[in-house]
Amino acid sequence: MPGHRRRVALHRARQAAAERLRGVVQRTIEAWRTDYNTVRPYSSLGGMAPAAFTNRTRQGHMDTEAKLSAA
Repeated sequence: MPGHRRRVALHRARQAAAERLRGVVQRTIEAWRTDYNTVRPYSSLGGMAPAAFTNRTRQGHMDTEAKLSAA
């Protein structure tokens, strides 16, 4: 029976470590995804980040369209 208890304890410890790692990985991926989709500049948006592109003024929109069509 001592071998069984040891295996159970090791299994639980591995599960707990895997859950912690899974949480770290999920947070890291979400931070990367947020940065990639909101902060990182895109050449297809005239060098603007998606968040800035979305929140630009109407005049900014027209300027960006002109830049994009000239490219």
